[in-house]
Amino acid sequence: MKILFLDFDSVIPTTRSRVAQLTPAEFGPTSGAFITELCQRAHASIVISSSWREHRSREEITSFLIQASIDPALLHPDWCLPALNEEREKEVFSWLSEHSKTTYWLVLGGGVGFEAIHPHLVRTDCDRGSTYETLIVASAKLAFDPMPWLRETGVKVTAKHTDLYHAARQRVMPHSMTPTKEQLLRTEKMERERAEQAATWTQEWLKQHPEAAKTFAAASSKPKQPISWAG
Repeated sequence: MKILFLDFDSVIPTTRSRVAQLTPAEFGPTSGAFITELCQRAHASIVISSSWREHRSREEITSFLIQASIDPALLHPDWCLPALNEEREKEVFSWLSEHSKTTYWLVLGGGVGFEAIHPHLVRTDCDRGSTYETLIVASAKLAFDPMPWLRETGVKVTAKHTDLYHAARQRVMPHSMTPTKEQLLRTEKMERERAEQAATWTQEWLKQHPEAAKTFAAASSKPKQPISWAG
């Protein structure tokens, strides 16, 4: 079983949809259509993780999903996280502990209550909602290859798309292998220490090779161009 834990803010009501006033609920249908197609193709169910669940009934949430072009049939029977007044991460793990058949899962949204480095978190753009980049990373978390789907929609799949998918896929793990928060922080510390060691070694090497140091300094001073994605 695959699960997509869905936040609402920054996923469906976005800055763009609010400005455009697409619907009275300010829901942008493009992100919703993305989510529906992703879940249908990846055979994933939706569980509402948004704080909206705390004061709204399933019927009200279903109405919101329909307005946002999300198929309500995708809702899992146990359709929302328990309200434990805890960090969102703990509420997700509480839900997962009651559903042992979950294999792959992700949290789609702003990631409130989650460590930024969490391998199951897919952050969305508060201005644009779900984008092609979001879709690719989310697909990887659900162990689903989205490239044929992108080609069907007319997107010219580039090396940037495939590199993004494979990078995200490398961090995918079944629920049974989900690391603890302590393990994640340990890994982050180790990666930071390796980066610091590499930086120290680079500086020492550049001191011994002044011509290379000049080239390196010139390259580092050039302004970086923003990455442009298809779609």
